[in-house]
Amino acid sequence: FPGDVVSLGEAPIVFHASRKNKSTPKVLEANTLISRLEEETYRAMHYERPLSVAALHLGKFSGDNNAIEEMTRGALRRTDVIGWAQQNIMLILLPECTQPEAREVAFAVHKSVTDVAPNARIGIATCPADGYEAVTLISAARASASRPHEQSIVFSKHEDCTLQLGDRSIIVADVAM
Repeated sequence: FPGDVVSLGEAPIVFHASRKNKSTPKVLEANTLISRLEEETYRAMHYERPLSVAALHLGKFSGDNNAIEEMTRGALRRTDVIGWAQQNIMLILLPECTQPEAREVAFAVHKSVTDVAPNARIGIATCPADGYEAVTLISAARASASRPHEQSIVFSKHEDCTLQLGDRSIIVADVAM
């Protein structure tokens, strides 16, 4: 069954449901989404499980967010959760999703929305590499999606935390990093 875990020695194998199954990801209000992400980050850190957060930045999109939700649902698993950070930025929680798996999901999501939002970009942050607090992961994913870049899928980078002022480098740090 999807979600079953089988251990072969020390290597767990998790059977995931098809991304195109009939159950759809939940759409949560912003505060509920952050609470859920806090629970997921605790689980990811405590049980050493993968977790990624993606921010879909739609650019100058002026359409209906419900239409974007419907378009993205086919690219997501039923365990994924979506919500809106603001009118043109959708957040996607990807529990049990490593960075390479998050990239696959991001490509599928991007493909599903490019007809209506051709300038869409997706930023991805992964726990614990990019932080282990909900707000830090959201900020890292949003910053990656918002910065100008040639590629449509952008991973959070630690270079984003370094500012060059003349011959000096200033590191902007968050206690969660």
